[in-house]
Amino acid sequence: MVDGLRAPEEVADLIPVKDRVAGIHRLIRTGGSCKRIDATCGAAADYASPGDKETARSPCFRRWELYTLVMSLPPDEMLRLDAKELRSIVKLDDDLISTIANRIEIEQELEIARILAEQKREQPFTLYLDEALALKAVKQYHLDSAVESIDPERWPGLLVSVVLDPRYKIATRMEALDRLSTSDFDQDRLALIIRPLLADPSLELAAQVARITGTSLERPLTTDPALFMRVLAVFLASNQMDSELVRSFAPGGLQIISPAGELVDSIGVPGDDSGYSDDLVTAIRDRLRFQSPLFSRDAKGYVILTGFIDTPGPPETPDACDGDGLEMEIP
Repeated sequence: MVDGLRAPEEVADLIPVKDRVAGIHRLIRTGGSCKRIDATCGAAADYASPGDKETARSPCFRRWELYTLVMSLPPDEMLRLDAKELRSIVKLDDDLISTIANRIEIEQELEIARILAEQKREQPFTLYLDEALALKAVKQYHLDSAVESIDPERWPGLLVSVVLDPRYKIATRMEALDRLSTSDFDQDRLALIIRPLLADPSLELAAQVARITGTSLERPLTTDPALFMRVLAVFLASNQMDSELVRSFAPGGLQIISPAGELVDSIGVPGDDSGYSDDLVTAIRDRLRFQSPLFSRDAKGYVILTGFIDTPGPPETPDACDGDGLEMEIP
């Protein structure tokens, strides 16, 4: 009760359920609800009642009305939406999509998830799929959120196809590969299947494949700088700190040279107190983002890293929460 009047939520409870359901269908089909829940449009940052100036035609009012009606439904009352309504729902904001998704059958939740994926939008709710629906979602829809419902013991071939399919997110492929690597699936066969992914554009996935297949990430004996840099980038993505592996890429340490050709710094030079593997890894990881590498050849003519041109990098943008810089991305 607000100032002697019933709160809107209490009023909704007085409306017959069938009329509330009809109102929900009407609001979904006609659209026009506000898509923002922040304060940028002048409204409250939650589902509070619209301001006094809002009318029944305003987006804020329509959004609040839809949310209120959905939340007022009895626990056992499920919405049954048609194809047009399912398409309309994905035009709403994530919170409202999630609220409605909790009041529809799982098959319709799956359809909304499919449409969202089709539109390259994140799925704001969790799918709890049985095996049959999970298989359909992965085989037909290539839905990332359904992959975790696939049993690697019963359907290893399907998870292998996910790992090999670039349409899935990198995190999804890596999670599927991790589950396969700890399953009863023939690990020798798995290693043979995934070995080509050592050349995958994702350095993180390539590093995972190297670990599972037992592929060494020490410096390749090559005269090709591009191949050298690829293996180095995968090594950095693997987050290894093995001193021998680090030293294999830059056996003489790093010379940091100014654009004018002057020595600015020496890092990890053998015999110096600074010659720690973490010093080398940190220096290579940081400078590889924006500085040109310097190469030389070992006694057999193979490429080695000798240093970097000390050009200034882009200014760091501190994180709004803790002041740390942004995470590095390996090119």
